[in-house]
Amino acid sequence: LAQDRAWHWCAWTWASLHSPTPASSKKAEAKAKRTEEVEEETVKRAEARAKRGGKAAHGPGGKKSQPEVGRGAIRERRKRFWFEKFHWFISSEGLLVIGGRDAKQNELLVKRYLRAQDLFLHASFHGAPTLVIRREGGRDAAVPERSLEEGAVMAVSRSRAWRARDGGA
Repeated sequence: LAQDRAWHWCAWTWASLHSPTPASSKKAEAKAKRTEEVEEETVKRAEARAKRGGKAAHGPGGKKSQPEVGRGAIRERRKRFWFEKFHWFISSEGLLVIGGRDAKQNELLVKRYLRAQDLFLHASFHGAPTLVIRREGGRDAAVPERSLEEGAVMAVSRSRAWRARDGGA
């Protein structure tokens, strides 16, 4: 007898959970109706905006429009070049001039990045950076005088003597 009651209770519980009650079906119907109303309003607003000449959510052919660029828009971060961790600039003649920020970077520039065709510059002042002028075309390629002068100015202006305004700089 106890087993019969347990079975009846389990069957009733299962049936009550899987069959819609009048209250839950009314709520579901009301929610579905409201969803349809909101969808219709949204479509009407989009059509009205398109008639006025405003921006549509989708471009021609139903394709999504390109993301906007400007204030507040998310832009893809550009990849940094290897030399951007150093002091650097492009000379008037288009040569890359790289200088170390400290003694460790000076050593790194010489040991890792100095090539046979590059030109090495260093000011005789204490705390001056090591400079490398990257040139293409081998050792015989001439470095323009203007690029040498610009590199020398950078070496002196980045030295401790320049910051201290020593008379020797």
